[in-house]
Amino acid sequence: QAIHDAPMSVQREFIAAWWGGRCVLAGKDVPDFVARIGKDCRKPGVSAEWIQHTLDTVFGISAECVADSSDELRLTPDSLVTFTEKVGVRYNSSIQISLDLVRRWSRYCTQTSTKTGFAEFVQMIRLPQSSQTAPHTALQTSVLVPIASITDDPTKHMVYDITVPQHENFVAGTIVVHNCREILRLTKLIVDSHVQYRLGNVDAFQLADGLQYLFAHVGQLTGMYRYKYRLMRQIRACKDLKHLIYYRFNTGPVSKGPGVGFWAPGWRVWLFFLRGIVPLLERWLGNLLARQFEGRNSKGVVKSLTKQRVDSHYDLELRAAVMHDILDMMPEGIRGNKSKVILQHLSEAWRCYKANIPWQVPGMPKPIENMILRYVKSKADWWTSVAHYNRERIRRGATVDKAIARRNCGRLTRLWLKSEQERQRNYLKDGPYVSAEEAVAIYTTAVHWLESRRFSPIPFPPLSYKHDPKLLILALERLRESYSVQGHVNSSQREELGLIEQAFDSPHETLNRIKRLLLTQRAFKEVGIEFMDMYSHLVPVFDVEPLEKITDAYLDQYLWYEADKRRLWAPWVKPADSEPPPLLVYKWCQGVNNLDGAWDVDSGECTVMLEARLARVFEKIDLTLLNRLLRLVLDHNLADYMTAKNNVGISFKDMNHVNTYGLIRGLQFAPFIFQYYGMIIDLLILGLQRASEMAGAPNMPNDFLQFRD
Repeated sequence: QAIHDAPMSVQREFIAAWWGGRCVLAGKDVPDFVARIGKDCRKPGVSAEWIQHTLDTVFGISAECVADSSDELRLTPDSLVTFTEKVGVRYNSSIQISLDLVRRWSRYCTQTSTKTGFAEFVQMIRLPQSSQTAPHTALQTSVLVPIASITDDPTKHMVYDITVPQHENFVAGTIVVHNCREILRLTKLIVDSHVQYRLGNVDAFQLADGLQYLFAHVGQLTGMYRYKYRLMRQIRACKDLKHLIYYRFNTGPVSKGPGVGFWAPGWRVWLFFLRGIVPLLERWLGNLLARQFEGRNSKGVVKSLTKQRVDSHYDLELRAAVMHDILDMMPEGIRGNKSKVILQHLSEAWRCYKANIPWQVPGMPKPIENMILRYVKSKADWWTSVAHYNRERIRRGATVDKAIARRNCGRLTRLWLKSEQERQRNYLKDGPYVSAEEAVAIYTTAVHWLESRRFSPIPFPPLSYKHDPKLLILALERLRESYSVQGHVNSSQREELGLIEQAFDSPHETLNRIKRLLLTQRAFKEVGIEFMDMYSHLVPVFDVEPLEKITDAYLDQYLWYEADKRRLWAPWVKPADSEPPPLLVYKWCQGVNNLDGAWDVDSGECTVMLEARLARVFEKIDLTLLNRLLRLVLDHNLADYMTAKNNVGISFKDMNHVNTYGLIRGLQFAPFIFQYYGMIIDLLILGLQRASEMAGAPNMPNDFLQFRD
């Protein structure tokens, strides 16, 4: 009577538990969901008739008695879905999963309008089968993979579903489930758009616009980001693209516009995402299935020997060998307390090797010092060879762990800095490499050339220089541009952005500070160096103090403007501001065409272009000679500032050295110095007479490859 009078929720729980404890699933093509009352449950009031009546009146579910038996109830396939949604079963995972599968089979048949049999449906989604007659008995340990049914009616929902046994350790399982579902939702939206186009409901412009909208609004249309939040990168990238496209398209008379079907950039973003996520999903699903069917195989697994373990094994063996040698070398009494100290000296010696610092311990016995040095050398050989081996694999495109690639970049940076410090030391010991006679010849050539061109040197920027504000804005915008694509900035970069904004707000104070520093500052903060890994090669990146960088950027703009105005550059120095690159190509072709007898091949002649490459010019510029050459074209204060700026400390982690030979690539005005130095080298190669012929008279200079006579 208590069950009869109970609320609907209690009745539902009672029926669900009762049905779960007493039902079976039978039938091959059309499954029957049958529950037997059993002799132990024939209490007054709890009968098949009462269950049937309650299902019908309270929940609106039709159940029928099995023929020839008043103790068995059967749910019809039509009422299965309603039963699953409103009642369900409890305490029987096998039946629970089976019922869920039947529900999905029913929905699949309804939406695809096909007569797919239950066994065929189970086979289609690749579930394990215990036998042909009862395909549902092995469902307890199953993982159902998604099915997509695309129909021409976009209002119909997609038939897909995945069931994963609920277990707190199935982390990857839920990711696979939900990611697959959301990716398939996106796929259905794209396919449905094409279906509408094929049916003639929309034209090609609407299709393109719909695709562009789809790729730009994946965050709203699907819930992918909920299960893999890193996906927000792609969503943000598409949003940025959308804003850029609308900014360029919705202008002028178009105004807000009807929409723009420029879908390719957004499609590209999601294509690359799928290319990356599909192997991950495959691996996760594979692991999940293996764990489901084979169980967790945690016992008795031999750990694979990863690169990290190889490294630590080598290190441990090396230390063990050192210990062995120590024990051999020392008498019994003093072994124990000294071995630990010697191992500490060994690790300190290794740190000194990596930082390229001399390692010396006063008073250490010679045999022990030699032994430590021997082991450091053997470890250094191994360390270097591993670095080169890994770099070769990275360059070749083999699969290399991200951490190994990052570590390899650090090792190569250390090796490069070791060789660079050796080069600087050799210069201080053996240099300068340009003899006095050669330096005088170079200097004299530059003097004669500048005199023949009637060049007036660039003065120090005056306090009230009329182009100052424009040059400063150009310099600041160029500095700020490099951060426009960066999402994350470190503290130094944040400081630089703050200084740039401050300079925009108060340009007069900034210009006064810049000119004061150009005039007086000759000692600078050390420059940090890192290498950006391009996998085929490494590119050095220099980290200059932000305040100094603003000064350098202004100086760079000032020098280029003044040099162009005073015609410092010879006409063969290309590319230049005098013409855009396509016009330069045209001038080059005209120059070849105008050569006397360029196309004359009667006697088997041919026109030859000679090309020479000058190697490592940047690294071999002598700063003293450079200062003298710069003083010919600049104010001496600017020349001193520029050369002193190259003579600074360079640091990477615990490695430091002072640059005394060669230019630093990362300075703002380095391109100006290099172009000027390169022009001096051109003059030395051409000779002054030929150079003057190519350049023309100073009052009527020749254009590129054009001569008056």
